[in-house]
Amino acid sequence: MVELTTTVRKWAIILIHSSLPSRSEQIARARAWGLEDRGEQSAIVVDDISSVRRTTNWAGKMPDRAQFLLQIGEGWQIFFATPRCIGFSAVQAGETIQAIWKAGAEVYVHSTGALYRAGDDIGELLAKVASEQNVTNVKASKRRKRKKRH
Repeated sequence: MVELTTTVRKWAIILIHSSLPSRSEQIARARAWGLEDRGEQSAIVVDDISSVRRTTNWAGKMPDRAQFLLQIGEGWQIFFATPRCIGFSAVQAGETIQAIWKAGAEVYVHSTGALYRAGDDIGELLAKVASEQNVTNVKASKRRKRKKRH
């Protein structure tokens, strides 16, 4: 787990999974957003769930994120590369956003260029999470069907 300092106001939550942009791509996007890259003191929280095949408890597979959400400071901005990086379902994404807002922080989504503050309507964002989830599920289903045919 990354040691949190109160002087850092921008943090990135990076999620490693085959259906998401690569770790290096997510970090590069965070730098473009203005994340301070301070080597070992970098303001990046990473959860690698690439080995998790299927689960109904994604949140339980992201321990660093869970710990980080308990320590967020007021006025911070939390970076996610895409809507689906917030959560693998609209429900999980909504819960993550609410936890961030409860701490007094904001959510930035790089692929949409949007900064969400407490009380904002996140309906469209959650719909994007659901849409991205559906696209991933369809691709996986097609891949499984192709494998069965061969």
